[in-house]
Amino acid sequence: MNSMSGDPPISVDAHGLTSRRGAARLVSLDVFRGITIAGMLLVNDPGKGEAYAALEHSPWHGWTPTDLVFPFFLFIVGVAIPFSMARRAAGGSRSQLLGHVWIRTLSLFMLGALLNAFTYSGVALTLGPRAAGVPLFTLGRGLPEGFLLLAMLRAVAWAFIPVAIVLLLVPYKSPRLRWVMPVGLTILFCLLMGAIAFANHHAWAHGMPADASIGTGIFRPDRYRIPGVLQRIAICYGIAATAALFMGRWMLLAMLFLLLAVYSVVMLAHNPGTPAPSLTKEDNRARQIDVAVFDRYHTVDGRQEIVWKHTYNPYPDPEGLLSTIPAIGSVLLGILVGMGLRSESPAAERCARLMAWGVVVTLVGQALNNWLMPINKSIWTPSFVFFCAGLAMLGLGALFYVIDVRGRRGWALPLVIYGMNAIAAFVAAGLLVRIGLVVKVADEKGTRSVITIMQQTAAGWVNHFGAIATPQNTSLAYALLFVLAVWILMALLYALRIFVKV
Repeated sequence: MNSMSGDPPISVDAHGLTSRRGAARLVSLDVFRGITIAGMLLVNDPGKGEAYAALEHSPWHGWTPTDLVFPFFLFIVGVAIPFSMARRAAGGSRSQLLGHVWIRTLSLFMLGALLNAFTYSGVALTLGPRAAGVPLFTLGRGLPEGFLLLAMLRAVAWAFIPVAIVLLLVPYKSPRLRWVMPVGLTILFCLLMGAIAFANHHAWAHGMPADASIGTGIFRPDRYRIPGVLQRIAICYGIAATAALFMGRWMLLAMLFLLLAVYSVVMLAHNPGTPAPSLTKEDNRARQIDVAVFDRYHTVDGRQEIVWKHTYNPYPDPEGLLSTIPAIGSVLLGILVGMGLRSESPAAERCARLMAWGVVVTLVGQALNNWLMPINKSIWTPSFVFFCAGLAMLGLGALFYVIDVRGRRGWALPLVIYGMNAIAAFVAAGLLVRIGLVVKVADEKGTRSVITIMQQTAAGWVNHFGAIATPQNTSLAYALLFVLAVWILMALLYALRIFVKV
């Protein structure tokens, strides 16, 4: 493998995290990461119409290509850990590496927390010739006059969130700033959440209507969603990377099986005299734990449902607590693959070994699907862990052969651009959607959000071609345009040689 980073060679340690060959960068891994993040944005941002079935999650048991995206990304996080640790091991001790792991964990978690806090309900910035007839900027249409403290806190929160996100993404050269910034922003965020919770409670106690449209996210700490994609990535990365610092290959493999065994026992165990454990969407142990911890039950039409973001969802959270345990296994499998890819054997041999193990691990996942628990993303079953990791090995192996063994990498530059700033791309996409929903344009067609205008524009383009004017194609057209828009931003960062490494 050719190095893209120019890192100096470093010595071998007892855990296989470094090698005499140096911390060579895998271009194929960047490409695979780029494909995965592009796929994540594609399925997360459909347009008007109806998405293709392949771009939707499986309703419960089973899988679609969309269900592979997140586990692929966690697997990639694991593969990259031995390479990133090898680069850092040359200039730091194990305790310094451990500190870096958990500061990075905190930064990733906070990015997800801030995106969840970024409200686009109850907030509007209206532009256009007719804007004189409507409020230019509102921070909650239902907020009565007279609650000055609450209004001030909401304005502070609205300014704090985007600034904090940018500060977390800045690649600081100072080691002190790399530590101080995430910790300081976390403390400020918690204090701000607490202050808004107090101000909301005080306002409701002094006349603010209970149904006032004051928004979501940080504006409603009582309904704030704690879990999320970046939060799960952070937790899985922190635990798995810490294990990789202190464990060898066999201990990591033992940890993988222990985590999956504990998860399986919790999911399948039941009290004597009770019916067999259920794995249905409406009744399973993961759901019960999430409900008990987050306590989001509300009565809707005589039924109890979970409330997230003012919408009723029959399942508590796709990134719930119990299912995070097997998700750590997805990262551990990636670490084991990363260690193998950094071995001294020839590249073609490493590629063949990776592909062979990909077949074995995929079959293990299929066997667990039949014998233990079905493949299921929402509760991240052990069969899902192995099945997705096996397919990821096959995908990475194919790219490794073409790019790093055969050296044919020129075609992959657009994907490398995405892959080298994957977290920045995900955060940028989240901010674009939220800002696009907040900013509204007033014209002869009424007041519409920027996102709505873009979706309607994409649908209009598709409708010009009668043969392809289907609900699925209108949805896909906007999703592709959105992926392209984020790619243009990442291409600008790439041209400026700015690589965000949270």
